Amino acid sequence: MALPSAGGTHHPGQVGPNEVTGDAIRDAQILKVSKLISITEADDLSARFPEEILSRVTIELQDGSRFTSPVTQAKGDPATAMSQAEFRAKFDLLAGVNLPQARRDAICTAIDSLSEAESCSELFELLMH
Repeated sequence: MALPSAGGTHHPGQVGPNEVTGDAIRDAQILKVSKLISITEADDLSARFPEEILSRVTIELQDGSRFTSPVTQAKGDPATAMSQAEFRAKFDLLAGVNLPQARRDAICTAIDSLSEAESCSELFELLMH
């Protein structure tokens, strides 16, 4: 988790495949920041898992000042479900690194038509090749 968190500081607003693979995992600034990050389990939040996937971030500055975020629930949990547009945007972000737009569109079309399909073979073919 330290590397994605550090990648997010280097590329604000986004942590996707490009922030945790390839050149990013060798980026000096990201590696420097990742060494400053410690991850600690919070018993109060863990007790609420798996019904809720929660997080809280505390940042401690060199002068000892501490800033703590409110408890945040992960987007996509049942209580914070993603819209179809958000789900598609996430799919495009993650799959777009390796799959061209036309193939991603075909996969989404195959998924959307699964309830009428005789089998999942078309979807499996798109996913496997």
